[in-house]
This record gives sequence, structure tokens and C-alpha cells, in this order.
Amino acid sequence: MNETFVDELRAKIKENLEHYRNGDEIPGVRDNLLPLELDIDRNLLKQIADFDASADSTNCKLIRDAFANVQPQAARDERLWAFLTHGPLLKYSRNRWPIPEDDDKAVEHIEERFFASSSRNMESRNAVARFYWTAHVAGQLEGIDQDEVIDLLFFKQEIVHDMIERPTVVLAGTIFSAVVRKMLEAYHGDQSLLARRAFREAQRRINAYCGSTLVEFFSSEVAYERIGEVTESVVADYRAGLIVS
Repeated sequence: MNETFVDELRAKIKENLEHYRNGDEIPGVRDNLLPLELDIDRNLLKQIADFDASADSTNCKLIRDAFANVQPQAARDERLWAFLTHGPLLKYSRNRWPIPEDDDKAVEHIEERFFASSSRNMESRNAVARFYWTAHVAGQLEGIDQDEVIDLLFFKQEIVHDMIERPTVVLAGTIFSAVVRKMLEAYHGDQSLLARRAFREAQRRINAYCGSTLVEFFSSEVAYERIGEVTESVVADYRAGLIVS
């Protein structure tokens, strides 16, 4: 799919609404394909059929395995994800993310879930690309089972959004690893930290801490200790009813 055609698709969303809602693929997709020189397991792509949110973790692992030989630089190409959401995974995409009946809202929804024009859209919004990037982030953690991290990140959908869309935490490797370890402890424990208000407050405090401290030089042990102090204070405040928004 050439770049010009992706722009044409974006400009013609409203014109193609019936195809988005009921078609097998969007007109012109097959006629405007570029040679796809990527080693992708298409048989695994065919297994992505269950569109319930509870299947997100399974589908993420399928995308991870299907794209095992695709490097992040190549996966930054919007054409790849636009092809999948407008072609072979169109039905999945619209079933997982139902298109609103209102046409104007439908256009906005399709721009968000079927295209990947920005890093935010690509990493956490596009119906298919978000699986690749979630798996990629999970795979950066040494000594932690990737499948377990993927299960954790999709345990609550907002966790994926908050984790991926807050670059300070993700880019500081030891901090991110420490956050995930604390989340896993909560996941297997009382789960207070994973309550939406508590988790968002933890993210806010962690980002504030990272912004004022040279966390890049922290060892894994120090990062785990410091993040533990933050999360413990958040959980205590949450249980005391002190976190209200």
C-alpha cells in the first residue's frame, strides 16, 4: 500500500463508511499494495478472530509471534497497519472496536482505530499495531516472563494506555521494570494498586519523581526500592480514601 493511497483512504473515510461497517475490505486496498518485504507469519494472522476484549492478551501474543522477525523500525510504517485494518483484519478491527452509528463520530473513530498517523495512535490506538507495541514493550524487561507481562497489561485496558502513553516511565528501563514488578505483585495479591484511581496516581507520582531525579543511573535494586516506596504510599492513600480522582 503506497503512502499516497493511505492519505486517500483517510480523506475518503466518510465515503467508505458502508465498507467499513459491512465490507470484506476497503475498495482499492489490493490494487494499491506495495511488495511487502517483511517476514510475517500470515497463518498466525488468520487466527485473530475473537474480538472480545478478553481475547486481547491472546491476540497480542499472536501478533507478537507473527511479527517475530519484524524490527521496530519497519513496524513504524503506517502503511503496514493501515493495510491490515483495511484488508485482512478489517472484520476483526470493526468487531473489536464497533463503529458508531453517527457518521461524524464514525469518521473520528476510524481515524483513531484504523490508521496510525502518530506514535500515540500506533502504539496504543490502532486496532492491530497496539498489540505489536505492547508485546515490544513487554519484551524489553529482563528476567520477567513476557507472556505474564502481556496478561498483566491487558488485565485492565487503561493500564496499557497509561503505561504506553507515559514515556518517562517506559524509557527509563530500570524504572519500568520496577513498576511492572510491583504491578505483578499486585496482580497476584490484593490488586489495590491496579484500581484505576490508584494506578493513575501512582503513574503521576512516579513521573514526577522521574522528572526530578537521575533515574537513568539507578540499578535494578535501587529502582525497585524507590518505586516500592511510591506505590506503597499510593496504596495506603487509596485505602484511606484520600485519592478521589
